[in-house]
Formats: sequence, structure tokens, C-alpha cells
Amino acid sequence: MKIGNDVSILKYYGDSETLWLKYIQSQLFYNEISILDRKIELDRNSPLLTLNPFLDENKILRVGGRLANAAIEFNRKFSIIIKAHPLVTLLIRYFHRKCLHGETQLTLSLLRQNFQLIRGRQTVKSVIYKCIPCAPIRADISNELMGALPKNRTTRLTRHFTHVGIDYAGPVQVTIHRGREYKSHSGNIAVFICFATRAIYLELVSDYTTEAFLVALKRFVSRRGYLTRFTVIEGRISKVLVANVTKLSKG
Repeated sequence: MKIGNDVSILKYYGDSETLWLKYIQSQLFYNEISILDRKIELDRNSPLLTLNPFLDENKILRVGGRLANAAIEFNRKFSIIIKAHPLVTLLIRYFHRKCLHGETQLTLSLLRQNFQLIRGRQTVKSVIYKCIPCAPIRADISNELMGALPKNRTTRLTRHFTHVGIDYAGPVQVTIHRGREYKSHSGNIAVFICFATRAIYLELVSDYTTEAFLVALKRFVSRRGYLTRFTVIEGRISKVLVANVTKLSKG
């Protein structure tokens, strides 16, 4: 099929979309279109035989089926048959951008509303793989080899909370007494984590001062015993607090 630059060609086919679809199909399915145009059945070895193809009034190759009486658009009842082609690649890119760079399944579902793409998943996937905006999303996350666990994380102890990590959570609203005259105030939660078993112990702290934390730490020690070793998350507890905790843990 030869396509010139005459404006009458566009008028004959109706619009540019019909023109380019006929051009694509003439390169991909020239033998099938010639056979169907002569009202001859396709060969048994034809890859389009299972699609029951036919030519519409514009000589566009479409998928046959049993949806002739369905109350849907003509393009959805009888999809246009296409396969891998440079112009089909531009069509796939259009639908890929239309669905905001969606994955293969989403792009393919939009494409299948009007087109039947042979080997569609493989073709769409190869086009999306070359999409530059999608490249950072597909980038593999680096998995660095973790270092060996410290001794206090792997040693079996006689009791829990011998080696402890200390951090703060919050703030939370705390109400000491109920009633209209009593108002809630901001407090924190001291989190004690056992390094050996990952058990967690929580204590309420009235405020973010050293004295308030030491009161919570004394309650913890009275329940769980003295600490052998502790680790404080930097930036959450002051250096003064760390010094006081060291004295308390030594008894």
C-alpha cells in the first residue's frame, strides 16, 4: 500500500488515525488483509486464525467475536489487531503516559480498550523498560552486608533486661486526676529494650527533664533489677542524664 501526501487520502479514510492504522496493518498483516479482502478463509497456520479476524468498512483488520449485539462502543466489541511496530511503540508510550507511567498491566488494560496487541504483555513490558522517567522507580535497592551483632545481642543471660537500650517516645497527653478542674499535660514514654530478647518495657515520664527520667528509671530497676550495660540513643537524652544513669546503674 502506497501512501502519498495528497490531502484527498485523509478525506477518503476519514481521519489520520484510520490512515496510520491501515499503514501499520499493511506492513504487519499484508497477506491476511489480501486474503480476507478476497473473501477467502485464512490458512490454518496463520497466527490470526484464533482471533476470527475480519475487515470493517474502512478495510481495518479487527477481532471477530460474539459481541455484535452488546451495548458498547464498536472499537471495544471488535478491537483493532496490531503487533510490535515502531508506530505501535509510540501508541504504547501514549497510553503509558496517560495512566501516569503505570505498570505493564495498567498500560495494557488501557490499550486493550481499543486494540488487540499480539504478544501484548511482552511488547508493552519492553517499551516500559526503556521509559526514562520510570528508570529511578525500577532501580534496584542496594543491600549492604550487615556487620556482626555485638556480644550483648547474642549472649544468653540469666534474666531479661540486663543489657538495655533506652529511648523516648511521645509526646503523649497525660491526665493524673479526672475532673473538670484537672487538665492534661504533655508527657513522654521511656522505652527500655532488652538487647538479648528484644522485649520492651514502657514507663511513663512526666516531662523531659533528667529528674523525671530518673524517677522512671528507678521504677524500672525496682521491677527488673540493676542494669549491667545500657545504650542511649543520641540526641534524645542529654549528656547530663547519661551521667546520672551511669551512677544509678552501678548502684
